[in-house]
Amino acid sequence: MKVIPGKSIGPYLLGMTHQELFAVDRNYMMYGRIDFDSEGRANFIQIASGLHVEYDGLDVFCTLADRIVEHVSKVAKYNDYTESGCLYKFREIGLTFWRPYPTSEAYTLTDEFKALPLDEQEYRLEDLYFEVVGVFTPGTDL
Repeated sequence: MKVIPGKSIGPYLLGMTHQELFAVDRNYMMYGRIDFDSEGRANFIQIASGLHVEYDGLDVFCTLADRIVEHVSKVAKYNDYTESGCLYKFREIGLTFWRPYPTSEAYTLTDEFKALPLDEQEYRLEDLYFEVVGVFTPGTDL
C-alpha cells in the first residue's frame, strides 16, 4: 500500500465514511485505526506494521526510522511531540510516524547495548523501525 500524505494509505482515503471504508475492505480496522470527524468522515488513518506500506519508494516498516525522518524532512518539518524520538508529525503535509522507543544505530554499537541480555537486544533492535504510519488533513492538529 502506498502512503500519500494528507490523502490516503492504500485504498483508505481521508473523507471516506464507515460504509465506504467497509466497501473497500471488510477488515479495514484489523491493522490500524481510523478516526472520524463529526460528519462521520475519516480524518485520520493509521496503519500498523504487518502490512507492506510504502512512502515515496521506502518500505515504511523495513527502513530505519532515522532514514525515513531524514527523507521526509527534505519536504516538510516535523514536530516531535514526545521530544523522545518516538512520534513524528509532519503537520504541513499530513503525515505521522510512531515507534515505542527511540533506538539509534549508534546505540547498538555501545557497550551499554552489548551488555543487555540477547532477548532485550533483539527487542531494542525492533525500535530502529517505525511501527505505525498515519495520514491526516494537512495543517490540522491531531
